[in-house]
Amino acid sequence: MPRRRALDFGCGAGRLTQALASRFERVDGVDIAPSMVAAARRHNRHPERCHYHRNATPDLALFENEAFTFICSLLVLQHMEPRHSKAYLRELLRLLAPDGLLVFQVPSRRSPEEPPLGAQQTAASGPLPREARRARIATTPASLRAGTAEHLLLEVEVENCSGHTWPCLAGASEQHGVHLGNHWLLGDGSVCQLDDGRCPLPFDLAPGARARLLLPVQAPAWAGDYVLELDMVQEDVAWFQAPGACSVRVRCQVEGDPKGARPTPLPSPALSVWRRLLSLRIRDSHPRLHQALRATGLLALYWRLRRALDELSRRRDEGRLRRARRSRESRMAMYCVPRREVVALLEAEGAHVLHVDQELDPGGFESCRYWVRRIISS
Repeated sequence: MPRRRALDFGCGAGRLTQALASRFERVDGVDIAPSMVAAARRHNRHPERCHYHRNATPDLALFENEAFTFICSLLVLQHMEPRHSKAYLRELLRLLAPDGLLVFQVPSRRSPEEPPLGAQQTAASGPLPREARRARIATTPASLRAGTAEHLLLEVEVENCSGHTWPCLAGASEQHGVHLGNHWLLGDGSVCQLDDGRCPLPFDLAPGARARLLLPVQAPAWAGDYVLELDMVQEDVAWFQAPGACSVRVRCQVEGDPKGARPTPLPSPALSVWRRLLSLRIRDSHPRLHQALRATGLLALYWRLRRALDELSRRRDEGRLRRARRSRESRMAMYCVPRREVVALLEAEGAHVLHVDQELDPGGFESCRYWVRRIISS
């Protein structure tokens, strides 16, 4: 392969770009983040043949066709929604010279099996209706054994038991994604950790459809007997069931030296007197009392207080979800493109897949590294 010009797509601070600069006549690094491009330029040891560019457009129009004999992109496409990563793959093939080499990486799946052919992947348009929060969740192990703060990977089957389709992608501003998640409970059933792992759906889940997922979880930091509680959640909206009330539970015995703070029960909202009054159904069981409460204005006061308490409860739950989401913001979103879809796209663009390296990372993603050549037309 001639070593004329190389492209590092998603170069970040330019470490790989600098390595390529010692082996090619010219190297270009591209990144969307101004801070990364600025850092790469500051640490550029080969300014005469290594150049960095910021590109925030959905294409790579700043480069001409067939400009590069070697192109690489590692740990970049996985942070783009499939429609964007596929578009950039077509652009990278456009930039690849005849008989040039393209090496890129993108996760294929985060489940024990590939998504079915033709499975839809759409973005959430907003909160699902309450009646859509009906799921059946099943996992094989009845109990687990783990070390303190140990990372585990749990295989889980999820079924949509509602009459609404669950979209597999988050909507605008990464909101409203439908994910599998978990809480940790103490042995007495009280919640000690409200939020832990997350696993997105591999494809849109229609009513009655099922999907097998790999959920990464982290055991508590102190030894003891715990319960792992599984549930579905729509981010920034609600868990399908109240934490501590889910029926899908797996016992976990944690052993080893402490590696953090001792888990303690989270406070649960107390049942107010006004909510207790509602459960009595005063109007049916005590009609005279109901009339008296209505005549004195106490019934109207009750309903005002009830609505205020419901609003406070809603805001508390939303706050918990926001805090949990902020705790995961340092982990960038990960997206998968099934291997057969990637291969079909490459072949449709006139490329030949030389080899695919596959490996399962600790988060449950099957990562694929593709080695691709442009086919020279006769």
